[in-house]
Amino acid sequence: MRMGRIEKFFVNSRFRAASAARQADRALRIVKPCRGGRYLDIGCGTGAAAIHVARLHGMQTVGLDVGREQVEVAMHNALPEQKARFLTGDASRLPFRSESFDVVACSMVMHHVRNWKSVLAEVVRVVKPSSFIIYRDFAAANWAGTLLARVTGRHGILTEPFLRSLALRFGLRQISASTRLMHYDAVWQKT
Repeated sequence: MRMGRIEKFFVNSRFRAASAARQADRALRIVKPCRGGRYLDIGCGTGAAAIHVARLHGMQTVGLDVGREQVEVAMHNALPEQKARFLTGDASRLPFRSESFDVVACSMVMHHVRNWKSVLAEVVRVVKPSSFIIYRDFAAANWAGTLLARVTGRHGILTEPFLRSLALRFGLRQISASTRLMHYDAVWQKT
């Protein structure tokens, strides 16, 4: 699913770029990655978080987004000396070898994706054992998820308990999680 004009305007704003960088920092404080490690940012947008991680944390970052124009902006924003590169692609078919990343971040992406279980399976595939997945997106309260599923006819409305159980089924251990109004942030470790 592609973003509308209004959403794209918000996502590309300087405010959102700064927020994405701060969120990446918060999660990386929990993960404590090694300099030179590999970081994948799925749904990278204009590349703010990936560029920030490369510059501040010394990681080799790859940003992937379905929007070609988003990736072009990210490539323009990155400096040559930063270890950041950007690709246009579909997150349900990641063009990377299995177990090739130390950290995979997926922030505010899943609500755009119809086949989000395929995306999560790909994320788990490309992260190394004992490495980390940073997940952030909308999640309904359990009662709201049930109501939304009935009203919309869609199954698999994302709720915090559902996401926790899905993570367990994928062999992920929850390191941290927080919930606030319709948002769920988690750091999972691949076992």
